[in-house]
Amino acid sequence: EKTLDRSIRSVLQQNEDSYEIILVDDGSTDRSGEICDYYVNAFPSKVKVIHKKNEGPLIARIDAVKASVGTYLMFLDADDTYAEGILSQIKKTIYGFCVDMIIFNHYRILPDGSNQKYPPQYADKSIFEGESLERLYTDAVIGVNLNAVWQKCVRRTLLQNAEEYRKFGKMIMGEDKLLSLEMLNNAKRVIYLSDGLYQYHISETGLAHAFSLRHYRDMSTVYRIAFQYGEQWGVKECEQQYNKAKVTLGIKCLSSVAAQIHKNHKKTADFTSLAQIIAEDSEFWQAYDKCKKNMGVKVHAICWLLRHKRVKLVYICFSIQGNR
Repeated sequence: EKTLDRSIRSVLQQNEDSYEIILVDDGSTDRSGEICDYYVNAFPSKVKVIHKKNEGPLIARIDAVKASVGTYLMFLDADDTYAEGILSQIKKTIYGFCVDMIIFNHYRILPDGSNQKYPPQYADKSIFEGESLERLYTDAVIGVNLNAVWQKCVRRTLLQNAEEYRKFGKMIMGEDKLLSLEMLNNAKRVIYLSDGLYQYHISETGLAHAFSLRHYRDMSTVYRIAFQYGEQWGVKECEQQYNKAKVTLGIKCLSSVAAQIHKNHKKTADFTSLAQIIAEDSEFWQAYDKCKKNMGVKVHAICWLLRHKRVKLVYICFSIQGNR
């Protein structure tokens, strides 16, 4: 509610007119639905709204894609804004380079109002097609810098199979990577723009993620699917990277939950549940056994305790580490 108006106005104030705005009121309990209705009434030829029950950001995006009529699609989170001139630059790029996907850079807007341009990932106006797409495949599977859907403008046909992702609708983390992988899988020609065209606003509470059991389950699914794409694309060392990421995820989640317990944000039972899930996760142990020679002593100690169901000792290890 507090940022939605700012976000919508950043689109309406663009100097390009050939666009539509589809707002998704995902079962909001504040005034967000009213704000959406205001803009529909004020700009009936430009703005549409979908009022629906809360099903999470992935389903919201899929519903918006289904309701859209444009040839190209972009995504804007309700707490972020578009930079001035983004739509005209996107349109110019589409006509000038005839691409399926545009990946653009962004600015991080800090809580104090200052901004930081994110370091460009590639040279400005780099074209990826044919064999050169392999670089994007590798970065998309192994890295995190291509995860966000808001950093992309895509031909709508790239999401022709988006409905298949409804089954992941309850995810609270990693859903962007799933859609981004699907987009890239269908793209034949991609361009990168180093200009900061998107403004990613960081709130005081959004500076760090607090991991949990749901995060572990969600990201395990994401890593598994990313690994499947990597295998399909022939990404080098894909399995090795997957194994390392899977084990690291488990350790990070345990560490995060232990820290939250120390701050009275979680209960000991939350840690126990997570540790038991990891201890019984055969994929975790398969990954660990394949990459353990590259893991540190602390990880080996934690995994030994987990494997032998010494959950209390695992918690004590993280508690001691957190108090140092």
